[in-house]
Amino acid sequence: EPANVDDGSSVEFWQVKAAQIVEVVVVVVYVAELVVRFLYYQWNRFFVKWYNVVLLLVVVAMAIDVLQALLLTYTYRFSRVLRPVVLVIYSQTLRRLTATIVKTLPRIADVYALLFFVVVIYAVAGVQLFGGMYVDSSGCALDDNFDNIGRAMVTLAVLITTENYPDCMYPAIFHPTRGTWWHAVYFISFVVVCVFILMSVVVAVSFDYFMMTFRDTVVEKKKKERRSLFAAFLVLDYNTTGYISFEQWYLLCRSLKGKRFDKDLARALFSLLDRNRQGTINVLEFFRITDVFMMHFYDDDDDDDDRLAAAEHAANIYYSLPRRHHYGGSRRRCIGRCLCHTAMFC
Repeated sequence: EPANVDDGSSVEFWQVKAAQIVEVVVVVVYVAELVVRFLYYQWNRFFVKWYNVVLLLVVVAMAIDVLQALLLTYTYRFSRVLRPVVLVIYSQTLRRLTATIVKTLPRIADVYALLFFVVVIYAVAGVQLFGGMYVDSSGCALDDNFDNIGRAMVTLAVLITTENYPDCMYPAIFHPTRGTWWHAVYFISFVVVCVFILMSVVVAVSFDYFMMTFRDTVVEKKKKERRSLFAAFLVLDYNTTGYISFEQWYLLCRSLKGKRFDKDLARALFSLLDRNRQGTINVLEFFRITDVFMMHFYDDDDDDDDRLAAAEHAANIYYSLPRRHHYGGSRRRCIGRCLCHTAMFC
């Protein structure tokens, strides 16, 4: 809606008020959600999450904006530019991507500093070579010129994007008195150094640090998963034997999948986890429970022995292939082969 009714727009007065009422309702909902979050996290944990702090600042800005829109005749709606930030806060994928980008930027500061110094060096050389040459027929300076360091850096920044490349180079070549084709060496060398070399380095380093940050995130999630699974193992191992029997495993499957969970299927999953074939599951074998529960078994009314044999055959394949400590590679191919062989035999 417009900032005020008398700004020359065709919006009716009641439409503006209706939009303001809707905006007030939305702000009230956001405030209520912040109160619930604060009561859930408490003040010491609420401010640890960066997205809670960002949401608090955005909601405060929106509340101030709504109040001044209701009380004042003419207002500048400054909070509108902050509204897309709410989408980032409520989307876990966007939050993770934003956090990764923010963590990556400080690590590539050296590459951007090198690019900046190269631009400064070329800007100083450009002022010495082309100062006063970039004028039109009436003697007025062009937008892209090398009259001072600031304008020279802006011109070179435009040149890095390869936009208006002729406007940056041709006045130095075709100047009536000082123009020469040797000036093209300056611009060609700048493009080669900055565009084809340094910008490629920036992209490569950015990608490398982005992947490094992503791997750190995956490792942290894996550690959190291991801690949770270890706590679950301690709960299941109520008799402190250091392992889980099939009866305990079957109770776990029934609690997760329902009381009608097939016992033979539970035994097949148990055999996949029981790597040492001792009839029990230790804590290291229990850590692979997430991989096992992602497998799918198909029942076409065959004998139970065939289904169990298929599970054991898939388990032998699963444990015979080499393993890696990161996602992908051997483990992913191994799980795929287990699924294929299980589907063939079941």
